Amino acid sequence: MRAMSLRGAAVAAAAALLPIIAAALPSPAAAQAEQKVPSIELRGDLSPAQADWIGHALGDAADAGAPFAIVRLDTPGGIDSAAEEIVDQIRSAPIPVVVYVYPGGAEVKDQGASIVDAGDVAAMAPGTTLESEGNGLGENTALKQGRIEMIASDQEKLLEVLVDPNVVLLLLLIGILGLALEAFAPGTIIPAAVGAVALVLGLIGLLVFDAGSEASAISPALVIGVGATFALATVLAGRELRAQRGPVPTRDRV
Repeated sequence: MRAMSLRGAAVAAAAALLPIIAAALPSPAAAQAEQKVPSIELRGDLSPAQADWIGHALGDAADAGAPFAIVRLDTPGGIDSAAEEIVDQIRSAPIPVVVYVYPGGAEVKDQGASIVDAGDVAAMAPGTTLESEGNGLGENTALKQGRIEMIASDQEKLLEVLVDPNVVLLLLLIGILGLALEAFAPGTIIPAAVGAVALVLGLIGLLVFDAGSEASAISPALVIGVGATFALATVLAGRELRAQRGPVPTRDRV
């Protein structure tokens, strides 16, 4: 019987532990009812006043217990120092920040592109444009090139993706498996990159659940499920590697 591949070992581990993690996640309606995700509009020319306002808005969102914040972006650029300050505010924010180029027809140019890159997650609405170094990218091209993580028609759709427990579960598993495959088979860059992005998205969605009243029940089960998935993948992959190496040669005794 041929030994299981690394990919097969990881998938088998995920399949075995899937029910444990799935049982830990509440329904989307319950999770969304528990928390209000703030949506901050950043529109027009970038200025010091906007930079200061963004910092206060993100701080207020964190103080209110928001799991993450959405910054709706539509800007032609502006003052370099203001853009740099906004980037710093987003990167140092006490909660994750989703930068969303919105609404349809919005254009983010010049210094605004650095704000998209600063977000923990970047998204664009259909019909929007991201311009950097003179190159204009539509949402589909930006997604293919890895400048953004998702396309969402409106904020409601964006939230559905980020907090749907089924999606969160899938993203967490993809993230874990991608990083596990890289750990077991170094040099497979694509699984590692995809896994890292998926894990960030999944963890942002998980924050919504942890912020709710069911957090005490959710967190332990998820920790156990995720840990057990990785442990099982490690055991199965270790067996596969030993099978590939073959038996350890022994010396005959005289």
